[in-house]
Amino acid sequence: MTLSRFGRPLLAAILCLSAGAALAAEDDQSSTTPAIEALRAHLAEEFPRFQVDAIRPTPLDGVYEVVSNTDVMYMGADGRYLLRGQLIDLQAKRNLTGQRRSQLVHARVEALGEESMVVFGRDDVAAGNTITVFTDPTCPYCRKLHEDVLQMVEQYPVQVRYLMFPRQGLQSGAADQLRDIWCADDPQQALTRAKRGQSVPERDDGCKTPLRQHFQAARAVGVNGTPFLMIGDGGPVFSGYRPTSELLSMLGISPDQGQAQAGASD
Repeated sequence: MTLSRFGRPLLAAILCLSAGAALAAEDDQSSTTPAIEALRAHLAEEFPRFQVDAIRPTPLDGVYEVVSNTDVMYMGADGRYLLRGQLIDLQAKRNLTGQRRSQLVHARVEALGEESMVVFGRDDVAAGNTITVFTDPTCPYCRKLHEDVLQMVEQYPVQVRYLMFPRQGLQSGAADQLRDIWCADDPQQALTRAKRGQSVPERDDGCKTPLRQHFQAARAVGVNGTPFLMIGDGGPVFSGYRPTSELLSMLGISPDQGQAQAGASD
């Protein structure tokens, strides 16, 4: 069936707007029905190098979701055909594939631990009012975003958490700069200085950083450029700069909340 010229914009809107919507709580573990166990056994025998982390039913009869790392794909019960693409619930206007992948990306990043991140904002913000960012201090749009972040955390009940992703690799100048930032006496101040093109003191040679773990996690979830943002707890996941108003909207925060926070701090 060919989509009409009216149907295509609707489908595009669903793909763009619903891909990162927050998911309801659900079990991440594989189902254990006989059909799924048979599919798992078939894949293990025929494709022993193919990592299968989870298998579960989809709303389509006889079609199963197969997860490998943060890759979401679909298979029939016999394991013969594999489909990569977007599974969309047109009635509910939900991109099921995008939602599932967002959940997997968030889980992978959360496993790094907040103690390995450089965090801006108050500690008492509501659960989910967080923006997590893979950043590179040499990236122009990362610098632009950071200036917004400094104002955002002052005006709104938001916490922004930074992870390290040197775009040119672990042996680049940006990687050295990120190590210096993480090892600084005040990592927040050092990150802000670096984003403004100012110098940061070189680290102590004995200082250990989570840079390699951050870089490996970024690669695992598909980060190719910066800034790479994860909204809230299971919310949208995307690359590129977005203005403050758009980020706040994704978090469900209104401008009035910023006024209330400003009044409370006076």
